[in-house]
Amino acid sequence: MNNKVTVLINSCDLYKSAWEPFLKLFLIQWPDCPYDFVINSETLDYTGKIKNVKAVHPDDKAMTWTQRFRYVLNHIESEYILFFIEDYFVLKPVNTRVFEHAVKVMDENPNVGMISLASTQKTGIKTGDYEDNDFYSRKIDEKNLIWCRTNLYRKDYLLKLLRDHETIWNFESYASYRAMKLPYIILQQNNNSPETFTFCVKVENGIGITRRKWLKGNIDLFKEYDIDVDFNELGFLEEPDNTTSAEKNNRSLKESAYKIKKRLYSLKREREKKKNIRKSKK
Repeated sequence: MNNKVTVLINSCDLYKSAWEPFLKLFLIQWPDCPYDFVINSETLDYTGKIKNVKAVHPDDKAMTWTQRFRYVLNHIESEYILFFIEDYFVLKPVNTRVFEHAVKVMDENPNVGMISLASTQKTGIKTGDYEDNDFYSRKIDEKNLIWCRTNLYRKDYLLKLLRDHETIWNFESYASYRAMKLPYIILQQNNNSPETFTFCVKVENGIGITRRKWLKGNIDLFKEYDIDVDFNELGFLEEPDNTTSAEKNNRSLKESAYKIKKRLYSLKREREKKKNIRKSKK
């Protein structure tokens, strides 16, 4: 097996019923994948029959999400981490050419901390630090730039983004702000480049897990590939979204404050950059 990359499936004990369908679908779409799989769990081991898979866990459910994430990363020897969540079921054949190109770019450019390989993404602002037919460097000043979709990380860089007190949602909200302070660039896949990994976690498409429940679209998906899953443990999502207006307003205020904070930091960084350029010309 190639030990340069580890496919890291971030999960927890509650969602153990998603591990086997994730792995089976992944290997259907990439049957000769040369990399090992690690499942980030809480206390449970992997007991399936697929080779080159193990669960790494601290046996401590009191740990925060990032404490457990850091623990798992520190038990992985590979230089790069291919990040997945357990219900990001791969729906189409993996474009291995683009993925191996991403690995090559990381090898040749030690200042690249992350490459976004998400199947749906907005166009980012190009910085000009790097660009080829598949990837370009994007400006690091946007909320959810480092969100928990499919990204290829330099492991050392990913560790620098973590703060031990945070949940996964905190990480998505604040890791981008930390990335602005680190001496790394982030690459995004060009929208006209072939998709690397195709998955869909939109509730309306009915695939994946939402609010601790299976979505009903998984039934047909797993049936198509003859994957047997016990849905009884989690059950299916039936009820509507019960988030109150007050909760939604509070979340909106927090997001607005966060955007202002990041914008101020971005302006400060741009001023410092211009100041350094002027100094270098003297």
